[in-house]
Amino acid sequence: MKNLLARSTVLPLVASVLLAACADSSATAPRVLATAPSAAVVGAPNLSDFNSFAGELWVCPDTPGGGTGFYFNWRIVDNATNLVVASGKVANASAQQCLLLGTVPTNVSGRYTATVKEDPGFPYKVQGISASYGSNFPNVPPTPTIELAKQRISSLMTHDFGVLFTFHH
Repeated sequence: MKNLLARSTVLPLVASVLLAACADSSATAPRVLATAPSAAVVGAPNLSDFNSFAGELWVCPDTPGGGTGFYFNWRIVDNATNLVVASGKVANASAQQCLLLGTVPTNVSGRYTATVKEDPGFPYKVQGISASYGSNFPNVPPTPTIELAKQRISSLMTHDFGVLFTFHH
C-alpha cells in the first residue's frame, strides 16, 4: 500500500515539473508568415480582379530589405498534352520587384500547371511561399503545391486566370 501511495504522488509531481519546464516564458513566439508584403513590393499585377492578369504567371520576392541575386527557374505545362509550353530562367532579379515570367494564350481554352523554383540571394532564405489569383475569383481558388524545402511552388492556371507566386523571406 505504501508503494502504491508513493507512486500515485510521485508520477503527478514529475509530470507537473516536466510541463513547467516546457512552458518557458522566455521562449520566442513562432514567426507568423505575413500575408501582406513586408516591404514595398512593386510591379505586381492588379489583384483587384482576377481578369486583369488572365493567362499570366508572375513572381515576387518579398523581403524585409533590398538586394539582388534572386534566381527563378520556371515552366508552364499544358495539362492536356503534358508538354512544356513556356519556360525560362531569371538570374540576378531584384528584391521586392515582381516579374512577369510567362503567359499562355487567352483566346483558346486551356488548363496549365505553372511551377516556379527560387534560389534567393544572400542573406535571404525562403520562409514561405503563397499563391494569389486576384479578387472576384468566381470559384474556389486552386490549392497550390508548396515544397518549402525545395523552395518550389506549383499551381493551376488557365486561359481565364493567372497566378502570382510570392516567395516570403
